[in-house]
Formats: sequence, structure tokens, C-alpha cells
Amino acid sequence: MVAPNFDVNWETLSELDKKSLISLVGTAEFELRRGNSMAIKYIRMEAVCAVMRAIDNPDVEIQEPCRRLCSEAFQHLSVQDKMRVTAEMQKMFQNGLSAYHFRLLICDTFTGMRTEGCRKVLMRLLSSDVGVQAGKALKTYKAPTESELEEMLEKAKDSAINLMRVCDLAAHYLETQEFARNLLLDNIHKSSRDVISLISSLELMGNLPNNILESCIPILLDYQKDYIDSGNGMLIYGSFLKLFTRYFCRSKESIPKWYYEQLSQSYDDQILFLQTCTELMNNRPKEEGRIRNETTLVRVIDSNSTAHSMQWIIMDTLLALIDNSLLQDCFAFWFPFRYATVLVVNADDPDKRIRERALKLIHATSKYNDSLEFYKDVRNFKSICSGPGFIDIRDSICKRFAALPSFEDIFGGELRMAWLREDTRSNPDPVVATAYDFRI
Repeated sequence: MVAPNFDVNWETLSELDKKSLISLVGTAEFELRRGNSMAIKYIRMEAVCAVMRAIDNPDVEIQEPCRRLCSEAFQHLSVQDKMRVTAEMQKMFQNGLSAYHFRLLICDTFTGMRTEGCRKVLMRLLSSDVGVQAGKALKTYKAPTESELEEMLEKAKDSAINLMRVCDLAAHYLETQEFARNLLLDNIHKSSRDVISLISSLELMGNLPNNILESCIPILLDYQKDYIDSGNGMLIYGSFLKLFTRYFCRSKESIPKWYYEQLSQSYDDQILFLQTCTELMNNRPKEEGRIRNETTLVRVIDSNSTAHSMQWIIMDTLLALIDNSLLQDCFAFWFPFRYATVLVVNADDPDKRIRERALKLIHATSKYNDSLEFYKDVRNFKSICSGPGFIDIRDSICKRFAALPSFEDIFGGELRMAWLREDTRSNPDPVVATAYDFRI
């Protein structure tokens, strides 16, 4: 097989016919990716600049492979050559080269360069069709000034999406988080007809640190009341609740009564309700007593414990409760009566993610002596250590259960000694296609 030759005059690249150009560029990218020393030697700064100019072509089939080659070759350049290439790209951009793949290349290669010229170009691209990529690249630079943010806002004023990009950028930096907060508050107040913009603003607001967010909680509570009777009431209500949950999960202050009243009112959306309780227990386990007394969580878990459509969220919620609980009667209070059978069946499920969740929950229950009564009549429980996959978890499950005081009385001394003494012999994960694998 003839080795590819990259010792060519890259300046004549545009003179090639389409097929030859795509073939050369594609081969060059492939060889660079595999670390071909000849490709690295000959595809230097001059070649990158020549390929960049070839991107100025209305044919996207030419633009894309040229961009990929430039992006890959850029990684192999020296710092000085990278500076020269980005300076050349700035000139090309200022002179009007606006091909889509050239703009994508700018976002890729300018990331982390930290020169003022690169930063200015990226700010101009924030409100373009490559705004997501430009915003990501900008976060590797210093914080924008408020006047720069105002300038970007002016360009973004006719697009809610572009406005969110400016908010997201401002929220990224400690220096501009107050600016982001005020901007988001204003947008939340004015977004009565734009549900997507409202929910996006609440999502970004929830990511702000508590010291920035603290003063806004009473204001947001008032805004929430204004939206409650709208046509998308429950959707918006849930977005506000998620924000409040994030805030209180990061806080050490006492959670006010109004929050638990809101949590109880979210019962109509049971997935939201369960996810919120799960997040609370994962971050504020001392709140378990109030969750017991001020919500209907135990009834929701019990009524949905055998519902196939709810199995993931029920397992996640129970794991958060049982794993994080500080109360002695945790297992007896939360665990549904016949749920042990569901867990043992799920521990052998073809879907690896369901299997892992079930095993982690069984592992969490194995520290409670009370749990043995729930498992004693479950078929296949005694063979759980030899199930498919997750050898380490199964091994730990067996040893923890066998160490419980009542294990020998319920399951016998022979099984106890076997589980304590021997390593589990789990089957490897089966290669099974599940419904999830076929989702588009």
C-alpha cells in the first residue's frame, strides 16, 4: 500500500477538483489523528492557513472536512504558530469570511487562546448560529465587563435564545453574577407569554450561588404566585420549585414551612414530587423527619412501588432515603411490604442500568436487620450473589446480609458461612439489547 504524500503545495489546494480536495483533506485528517509523523511534519501553519481559505466555499461538503482538518492540525502547532493562525483567522473574519464551518472553526481554535482579539470575535459570534459554541469558548477567557455585556445584550434583544446565552455567560463569572441575577429576574418578571424563556431563566437562576440568590427568594416567591393561574401553571410551578429546592439543598438555614407546602402541592406531578424529595434527602438528610410529617411521600412510594413506568424513580428515591437516613426505623418506615420481590427481579434485569439501581438499593437495605423478613420468601434471593454482572456489589451484599444478627435464624448457618467465606461468582454482563438502545 502506497503511503500518503503530504509534501505538497497546500497553496494550490483550491485548484483541485472537489473529489481530489475532499480525498486529500480527509486522508490528512485521518493520518493526523492516528499520529502519523509525516503528516505532523508537513501539515504545519502554512498548510492550515491554506485549508482555512478553502473553507470559503459555498459547498458544505468541502467546508466540513476542511474545518475538521484545520481543527486537528491546530492541536499539533507550536504556541507561536497558533497565535499566528488565530491572528490570520481574525483578519479573514473581519474581511467578511462568514462560512458556517469557518465560524465553527473559530469557536474551536479560539478556545483557551485568551488574546483580546480572539475574545472580541467570540463576543460578536455569541448571537449567531454558532452562539452555543462561542459561549463555551468565551468561558475560557476573563470575565466580560458590564459595558461589554450591555453591548451583547443590545445585539441579543430580539431573540430570547441569544438573551439566555448572555445571561449564561454572565452567570459563569463571580464578577458578573449579580448582573446575571438582575437580568434574569427582569426576564422572569416579563416572560409571561414565553414559557421556554421563563423556564430557562429559572434554570440559570438556580445555578447561581446562594449568596447571590438569597435576596431574590422572596421576589421569586411573589412572581411564582403571579404565574400560578396561567395555562402552563404546573410546568411553571415545578420550575420555581426546582429553583427553591436547589437553593435550600445548598443552604444550612432552616427550610421554611412555605417550601413544604409547595412540595406537598406538587403531588399532582408525582415524578417531580419524588425527584424533589430525592434531592432533599441526598443533600439535607436531617430533613427526613419533616419529609415524613409534612409530605405524603410514604404513600406515593407505596402506591407506585409496582408500577413499571415508575420503577427508576422509586428506586432512586428509596436509595436516597435508606442510604442517607439518620433514623433507626428508616427501613421499616419507608420500604413497601412486597417491594423486595420487585428488587430481586430487577437485579437480574437485561437493562444494565435497572440492574445496577436495584443492586445498589438491595445493598443499602442490607445494613438493616429488619430487611431479612422482607427477603426470606423471595425466590432467587439466595442466588443473588451469582447473578449477571456487578460482581463487587453482589459480593458486598452477601457479606453484609450474612453479618446481620438474624440471618442464620432465617436462612440457615450453611448459607451464612458460604456468603461470609466465599467470594461471589457472578456471571459477566450479558450483551442484551434493551428498548432504550433503540431510542432515537
